[in-house]
Amino acid sequence: MTRALTLGLAWLTASLPAASVEARQQVEVFGALTTSTTAPAAQFTVDYVPRLVFGTVTGGRARHALNLEGGRSPGFEAGLNWLPVPRAGLQVFVARSECDLGGANAPYSLELQYLARQPPDFVEREYSLQQSVTWPESLGDVGAWRVGVGGLARFSGSHADLSLSGGLLLTRLSGAFQPAGYYEYRLGGHSTIFYNEVLVSMALDEAWHPGYHLGAELGVRAGARVRFIAGLRLFGPSPVPLARVADVLNEDQMLFSVPRSDIEAAIGGRPVAFDRLDRVVLRFGLGVGF
Repeated sequence: MTRALTLGLAWLTASLPAASVEARQQVEVFGALTTSTTAPAAQFTVDYVPRLVFGTVTGGRARHALNLEGGRSPGFEAGLNWLPVPRAGLQVFVARSECDLGGANAPYSLELQYLARQPPDFVEREYSLQQSVTWPESLGDVGAWRVGVGGLARFSGSHADLSLSGGLLLTRLSGAFQPAGYYEYRLGGHSTIFYNEVLVSMALDEAWHPGYHLGAELGVRAGARVRFIAGLRLFGPSPVPLARVADVLNEDQMLFSVPRSDIEAAIGGRPVAFDRLDRVVLRFGLGVGF
Protein backbone atom coordinates (compact mmCIF):
# COMPACT_ATOMS: atom_id res chain seq x y z
CA MET A 1 0.00 0.00 0.00
CA THR A 2 2.78 2.38 0.96
CA ARG A 3 4.67 1.47 -2.19
CA ALA A 4 1.60 2.06 -4.37
CA LEU A 5 0.98 5.44 -2.72
CA THR A 6 4.61 6.43 -3.19
CA LEU A 7 4.51 5.46 -6.87
CA GLY A 8 1.23 7.34 -7.31
CA LEU A 9 2.61 10.53 -5.74
CA ALA A 10 5.75 10.28 -7.85
CA TRP A 11 3.66 9.94 -11.05
CA LEU A 12 1.45 12.87 -10.05
CA THR A 13 4.46 15.04 -9.27
CA ALA A 14 6.08 14.19 -12.60
CA SER A 15 2.88 14.84 -14.54
CA LEU A 16 2.08 18.26 -13.03
CA PRO A 17 4.65 20.29 -15.05
CA ALA A 18 3.56 18.67 -18.29
CA ALA A 19 -0.12 19.32 -17.56
CA SER A 20 0.67 22.90 -16.61
CA VAL A 21 2.57 23.51 -19.85
CA GLU A 22 -0.27 21.93 -21.85
CA ALA A 23 -2.79 24.16 -20.08
CA ARG A 24 -0.75 27.24 -20.77
CA GLN A 25 -0.52 26.32 -24.46
CA GLN A 26 -4.31 26.52 -24.70
CA VAL A 27 -4.02 30.32 -24.89
CA GLU A 28 -2.02 32.11 -27.58
CA VAL A 29 -1.62 35.82 -28.17
CA PHE A 30 -0.55 37.04 -31.58
CA GLY A 31 0.39 40.21 -33.40
CA ALA A 32 0.95 40.86 -37.09
CA LEU A 33 1.66 43.55 -39.62
CA THR A 34 -0.86 43.66 -42.44
CA THR A 35 -1.16 45.00 -45.97
CA SER A 36 -4.08 44.95 -48.39
CA THR A 37 -3.77 43.20 -51.73
CA THR A 38 -5.93 45.77 -53.55
CA ALA A 39 -6.27 49.56 -53.62
CA PRO A 40 -9.61 51.04 -52.51
CA ALA A 41 -11.64 53.37 -54.71
CA ALA A 42 -14.89 55.28 -54.26
CA GLN A 43 -16.90 58.15 -55.70
CA PHE A 44 -18.74 60.81 -53.74
CA THR A 45 -21.55 61.96 -56.00
CA VAL A 46 -23.80 65.00 -55.62
CA ASP A 47 -26.96 65.66 -57.60
CA TYR A 48 -29.35 68.43 -56.57
CA VAL A 49 -31.40 71.35 -57.89
CA PRO A 50 -29.55 74.63 -57.26
CA ARG A 51 -31.23 77.21 -55.03
CA LEU A 52 -31.94 80.76 -56.25
CA VAL A 53 -32.22 83.38 -53.51
CA PHE A 54 -34.76 86.16 -54.32
CA GLY A 55 -35.87 84.27 -57.41
CA THR A 56 -38.00 81.43 -58.72
CA VAL A 57 -36.37 78.23 -59.96
CA THR A 58 -38.24 76.33 -62.65
CA GLY A 59 -35.65 73.61 -63.17
CA GLY A 60 -32.00 72.75 -63.12
CA ARG A 61 -29.42 70.31 -61.92
CA ALA A 62 -26.03 70.39 -60.21
CA ARG A 63 -23.97 67.21 -60.67
CA HIS A 64 -20.50 66.11 -59.73
CA ALA A 65 -18.55 62.97 -58.83
CA LEU A 66 -15.50 63.33 -56.60
CA ASN A 67 -13.01 60.51 -57.18
CA LEU A 68 -11.43 58.97 -54.09
CA GLU A 69 -8.63 56.56 -54.94
CA GLY A 70 -6.26 55.04 -52.39
CA GLY A 71 -3.18 52.88 -52.25
CA ARG A 72 -2.54 49.62 -50.47
CA SER A 73 -3.44 50.00 -46.81
CA PRO A 74 -0.75 49.16 -44.24
CA GLY A 75 -1.88 48.24 -40.74
CA PHE A 76 -1.57 45.90 -37.79
CA GLU A 77 -3.55 43.20 -36.04
CA ALA A 78 -3.51 41.78 -32.50
CA GLY A 79 -5.59 39.05 -30.95
CA LEU A 80 -5.98 35.92 -28.87
CA ASN A 81 -6.56 32.27 -29.69
CA TRP A 82 -8.11 29.92 -27.14
CA LEU A 83 -7.95 26.22 -27.91
CA PRO A 84 -9.61 24.14 -25.16
CA VAL A 85 -9.01 21.08 -27.37
CA PRO A 86 -5.94 20.63 -29.61
CA ARG A 87 -7.69 21.21 -32.96
CA ALA A 88 -10.48 23.67 -32.25
CA GLY A 89 -11.14 26.85 -30.35
CA LEU A 90 -12.07 30.51 -30.50
CA GLN A 91 -10.31 33.56 -31.91
CA VAL A 92 -10.72 37.26 -31.06
CA PHE A 93 -8.79 40.05 -32.80
CA VAL A 94 -8.68 43.77 -33.42
CA ALA A 95 -7.19 45.27 -36.60
CA ARG A 96 -6.36 48.75 -37.85
CA SER A 97 -5.54 49.99 -41.35
CA GLU A 98 -5.42 53.37 -43.09
CA CYS A 99 -4.47 55.00 -46.39
CA ASP A 100 -4.47 58.36 -48.16
CA LEU A 101 -7.04 59.25 -50.81
CA GLY A 102 -6.72 61.31 -53.98
CA GLY A 103 -7.66 61.42 -57.63
CA ALA A 104 -8.33 63.61 -60.65
CA ASN A 105 -11.89 64.85 -61.17
CA ALA A 106 -14.16 65.68 -64.09
CA PRO A 107 -15.71 69.18 -64.25
CA TYR A 108 -18.65 70.18 -62.06
CA SER A 109 -21.80 70.45 -64.21
CA LEU A 110 -24.38 73.18 -63.48
CA GLU A 111 -27.73 73.95 -65.09
CA LEU A 112 -30.39 76.41 -63.90
CA GLN A 113 -33.74 77.52 -65.28
CA TYR A 114 -35.38 80.48 -63.55
CA LEU A 115 -37.91 83.32 -63.92
CA ALA A 116 -36.70 86.94 -64.09
CA ARG A 117 -37.78 90.40 -65.22
CA GLN A 118 -34.95 91.85 -67.25
CA PRO A 119 -34.73 95.27 -68.92
CA PRO A 120 -35.81 96.91 -71.06
CA ASP A 121 -39.43 95.72 -70.71
CA PHE A 122 -39.17 93.91 -67.35
CA VAL A 123 -41.61 91.25 -68.47
CA GLU A 124 -41.23 88.00 -66.56
CA ARG A 125 -39.66 85.31 -68.72
CA GLU A 126 -37.85 82.03 -68.20
CA TYR A 127 -34.08 82.10 -68.57
CA SER A 128 -31.45 79.40 -68.36
CA LEU A 129 -27.73 79.13 -67.75
CA GLN A 130 -25.17 76.37 -67.96
CA GLN A 131 -21.72 76.13 -66.42
CA SER A 132 -18.91 73.60 -66.44
CA VAL A 133 -16.44 74.26 -63.64
CA THR A 134 -12.96 72.72 -63.73
CA TRP A 135 -12.43 70.83 -60.50
CA PRO A 136 -9.18 70.28 -58.54
CA GLU A 137 -7.83 66.91 -57.44
CA SER A 138 -9.25 65.16 -54.40
CA LEU A 139 -7.41 64.95 -51.11
CA GLY A 140 -8.24 62.87 -48.05
CA ASP A 141 -7.72 59.75 -45.98
CA VAL A 142 -9.66 56.78 -44.67
CA GLY A 143 -9.00 54.44 -41.76
CA ALA A 144 -10.72 51.31 -40.46
CA TRP A 145 -10.97 49.66 -37.06
CA ARG A 146 -12.12 46.03 -37.15
CA VAL A 147 -13.11 43.73 -34.31
CA GLY A 148 -13.61 40.06 -35.08
CA VAL A 149 -14.69 36.97 -33.15
CA GLY A 150 -15.17 33.45 -34.45
CA GLY A 151 -14.16 29.85 -34.56
CA LEU A 152 -10.67 28.44 -35.10
CA ALA A 153 -9.58 25.05 -36.46
CA ARG A 154 -5.92 24.01 -36.31
CA PHE A 155 -4.20 21.11 -38.05
CA SER A 156 -0.72 20.49 -36.64
CA GLY A 157 2.32 18.78 -38.11
CA SER A 158 5.75 18.11 -36.67
CA HIS A 159 7.11 21.62 -37.30
CA ALA A 160 4.21 23.65 -38.72
CA ASP A 161 0.47 23.99 -38.52
CA LEU A 162 -2.43 25.30 -40.59
CA SER A 163 -5.17 27.37 -38.94
CA LEU A 164 -8.56 28.21 -40.47
CA SER A 165 -10.79 30.84 -38.91
CA GLY A 166 -14.05 32.64 -39.55
CA GLY A 167 -16.84 34.46 -37.81
CA LEU A 168 -18.49 37.80 -37.13
CA LEU A 169 -16.92 41.20 -37.80
CA LEU A 170 -17.60 44.80 -36.82
CA THR A 171 -15.98 47.56 -38.93
CA ARG A 172 -15.80 51.26 -38.08
CA LEU A 173 -14.56 53.66 -40.76
CA SER A 174 -13.27 57.17 -40.19
CA GLY A 175 -11.75 59.79 -42.46
CA ALA A 176 -12.30 62.96 -44.43
CA PHE A 177 -11.94 64.23 -47.99
CA GLN A 178 -12.14 67.45 -49.99
CA PRO A 179 -13.07 69.51 -51.91
CA ALA A 180 -16.72 68.75 -52.38
CA GLY A 181 -18.74 71.60 -53.87
CA TYR A 182 -22.08 73.35 -53.43
CA TYR A 183 -23.48 76.15 -55.60
CA GLU A 184 -26.14 78.67 -54.67
CA TYR A 185 -27.42 81.51 -56.88
CA ARG A 186 -28.83 84.94 -56.02
CA LEU A 187 -30.94 87.27 -58.16
CA GLY A 188 -29.77 90.88 -57.84
CA GLY A 189 -30.82 94.24 -59.23
CA HIS A 190 -31.97 94.35 -62.87
CA SER A 191 -32.28 90.51 -62.58
CA THR A 192 -28.51 90.14 -62.58
CA ILE A 193 -27.61 86.68 -61.35
CA PHE A 194 -24.70 85.92 -59.02
CA TYR A 195 -23.49 82.61 -57.70
CA ASN A 196 -21.54 81.35 -54.74
CA GLU A 197 -19.04 78.52 -55.06
CA VAL A 198 -18.83 76.80 -51.67
CA LEU A 199 -15.91 74.40 -51.19
CA VAL A 200 -16.28 72.02 -48.25
CA SER A 201 -14.53 69.12 -46.59
CA MET A 202 -16.60 66.04 -45.86
CA ALA A 203 -16.21 63.63 -42.93
CA LEU A 204 -17.31 60.00 -42.77
CA ASP A 205 -19.89 59.20 -40.10
CA GLU A 206 -18.23 56.83 -37.63
CA ALA A 207 -20.64 53.94 -37.10
CA TRP A 208 -20.10 50.21 -36.64
CA HIS A 209 -21.00 48.06 -39.65
CA PRO A 210 -21.60 44.28 -39.27
CA GLY A 211 -19.92 41.77 -41.53
CA TYR A 212 -17.89 38.58 -41.60
CA HIS A 213 -14.28 37.43 -41.79
CA LEU A 214 -12.55 34.31 -43.12
CA GLY A 215 -8.88 33.49 -42.65
CA ALA A 216 -6.12 30.98 -43.34
CA GLU A 217 -2.77 30.99 -41.55
CA LEU A 218 0.43 28.98 -41.72
CA GLY A 219 2.39 28.77 -38.47
CA VAL A 220 6.00 27.63 -38.22
CA ARG A 221 7.10 26.72 -34.71
CA ALA A 222 10.29 28.37 -33.47
CA GLY A 223 10.19 26.78 -30.00
CA ALA A 224 7.80 25.29 -27.49
CA ARG A 225 5.76 28.49 -27.27
CA VAL A 226 6.62 30.69 -30.28
CA ARG A 227 5.19 30.51 -33.82
CA PHE A 228 6.00 32.61 -36.85
CA ILE A 229 2.74 33.20 -38.72
CA ALA A 230 1.84 34.18 -42.28
CA GLY A 231 -1.62 34.20 -43.72
CA LEU A 232 -4.51 36.14 -45.15
CA ARG A 233 -7.96 37.35 -44.16
CA LEU A 234 -11.02 38.02 -46.23
CA PHE A 235 -13.37 40.78 -44.97
CA GLY A 236 -16.88 41.40 -46.23
CA PRO A 237 -19.04 43.12 -47.13
CA SER A 238 -17.47 46.56 -47.61
CA PRO A 239 -19.09 49.15 -45.31
CA VAL A 240 -20.99 52.05 -46.90
CA PRO A 241 -20.64 55.04 -44.54
CA LEU A 242 -22.49 58.33 -44.93
CA ALA A 243 -20.60 61.60 -45.44
CA ARG A 244 -21.47 64.83 -43.64
CA VAL A 245 -20.28 68.41 -44.13
CA ALA A 246 -17.29 69.05 -41.86
CA ASP A 247 -15.88 72.50 -42.70
CA VAL A 248 -16.36 75.28 -45.24
CA LEU A 249 -12.96 75.85 -46.86
CA ASN A 250 -13.47 79.17 -48.65
CA GLU A 251 -15.85 81.07 -46.36
CA ASP A 252 -13.74 84.26 -46.56
CA GLN A 253 -13.99 84.30 -50.38
CA MET A 254 -17.76 83.87 -50.72
CA LEU A 255 -19.88 86.69 -52.20
CA PHE A 256 -22.68 86.20 -49.69
CA SER A 257 -23.38 84.03 -46.68
CA VAL A 258 -24.79 80.56 -47.31
CA PRO A 259 -26.61 78.80 -44.45
CA ARG A 260 -24.90 75.61 -43.32
CA SER A 261 -28.30 73.87 -43.40
CA ASP A 262 -28.60 74.53 -47.17
CA ILE A 263 -25.23 72.87 -47.82
CA GLU A 264 -25.99 69.88 -45.61
CA ALA A 265 -29.43 69.38 -47.16
CA ALA A 266 -28.01 69.39 -50.70
CA ILE A 267 -24.83 67.30 -50.39
CA GLY A 268 -24.74 65.89 -46.84
CA GLY A 269 -25.88 62.44 -45.77
CA ARG A 270 -24.79 60.78 -49.00
CA PRO A 271 -23.22 57.29 -49.08
CA VAL A 272 -19.59 56.66 -49.94
CA ALA A 273 -19.29 53.12 -51.31
CA PHE A 274 -15.66 51.96 -51.19
CA ASP A 275 -14.77 49.22 -53.63
CA ARG A 276 -11.97 46.78 -52.62
CA LEU A 277 -11.48 48.38 -49.19
CA ASP A 278 -9.08 45.87 -47.57
CA ARG A 279 -11.09 43.05 -49.09
CA VAL A 280 -8.15 40.63 -48.76
CA VAL A 281 -5.36 41.36 -46.26
CA LEU A 282 -1.98 39.65 -45.95
CA ARG A 283 -0.67 39.07 -42.39
CA PHE A 284 2.89 38.46 -41.13
CA GLY A 285 3.63 38.20 -37.43
CA LEU A 286 4.30 36.19 -34.29
CA GLY A 287 2.23 34.05 -31.91
CA VAL A 288 3.21 33.23 -28.33
CA GLY A 289 1.52 30.44 -26.32
CA PHE A 290 0.94 30.36 -22.58
